[in-house]
Amino acid sequence: MMLLEGVRVIDWGIGQVGPYAAMLLGDLGAEVIKIEPPATGDYMRNLDNFLGCSLWLAEDHNTAFEAFNRNKKSVAVDLSTEEGREVVRRLAAESDVFVSNYRMQAAVKLGLDYESLKQTNPRLIFAHSSCYGPEGPDAGKRGDDPTAQGRIGMMTSCSEPTDRPHFVAPGSGDAIASMMLASAVQGALYAREKYGIGQQVTVSQVSVLMALLRFQVMMAFLGGYKNHEMVMPSDDPMTAHSGWFRCQDDQWAFMSAAWTGEAGWREICQRIGQTQLLEDPRFTTIQDRLTNSAELRPIIDATMLTRTAEEWETAFVGFEGNFSRIRSDLLEMADDPQMLANDYVVEDDHPVLGRIKTLGVIPDFSETPGALRMPPPELGQHTEEVLLDVLGYDWDQIAALKERRAII
Repeated sequence: MMLLEGVRVIDWGIGQVGPYAAMLLGDLGAEVIKIEPPATGDYMRNLDNFLGCSLWLAEDHNTAFEAFNRNKKSVAVDLSTEEGREVVRRLAAESDVFVSNYRMQAAVKLGLDYESLKQTNPRLIFAHSSCYGPEGPDAGKRGDDPTAQGRIGMMTSCSEPTDRPHFVAPGSGDAIASMMLASAVQGALYAREKYGIGQQVTVSQVSVLMALLRFQVMMAFLGGYKNHEMVMPSDDPMTAHSGWFRCQDDQWAFMSAAWTGEAGWREICQRIGQTQLLEDPRFTTIQDRLTNSAELRPIIDATMLTRTAEEWETAFVGFEGNFSRIRSDLLEMADDPQMLANDYVVEDDHPVLGRIKTLGVIPDFSETPGALRMPPPELGQHTEEVLLDVLGYDWDQIAALKERRAII
């Protein structure tokens, strides 16, 4: 028993936002049918590199496609043909959700927009993502994650005023939009069960990135602050004993007594072996420590340099404040016991790549958990199956569509 078992989703998307959202629904049990162009498939199948790294795997498999397309069936349909468009329209009529991140003018041109599809399926949930949103002067403009980050001022929120803009976590706008869209679909499905209505739900990359920066955005709106005024000091973000500290092995650790008051300060002094600081009148209260931060910080800095980051992490087990060794590589998460214990990282058998580690299903439901049921599909792997089982085509009809190159 899975949360979205019995829900059919059509994934007519490319890249990350639409396909990632559809994959998240598939992780929770939905049947996801991915529509791809026969000649090339989703362009993520052929993305050469990202962040200066090759994405190619064994037998022409690609990390970009593998990342966002598990738990799906692939149907290869040529939408430049009327027969191909009719296949997708018929699939939408037999489905619960239609997910897309193509620009709306393309959907309208092909008759795959909400107004067209709801004529044959008024209960359809049409989930759409764009860069700028469906209304306004920028509606319909091409855009992507870096475009959105630049558009809202996010790139300059983490750089000095004289610097060139900084790209913040490449793909973050795509990922957050995907999660928001998948969440919106689940809400719309609930509304359909309660009120009997289908509807269109939309998100945009600019909207979700502003939501991500909600604290700073509201400081700007309500307080009038500019980006260059909202800066986290690099050396002393809160107090001298709260921040990131270099350790003996040249790795870093984050330590903070936030939310613990004076008890947290006392515990830090005990754990780093500097209990004499508790008797020093310069550091008696939080205000004293702020005032005399320039004197306190070098003491703690020097102390933290006496052990490795891992040794300090062990020393702070059970600390009531915040302490974490700052990992230097994402690859460390593959064997991190915390990630493995919660199934945030799991092992899976891939038909081509063999035994792999991948990200697990989130969120976790105690009674209706999600699962990794299917590896990312080969291009057109399920075309015949879907046409036979979902649409009721016979073999002669399928052969005719192949003859006219509407499907593969």
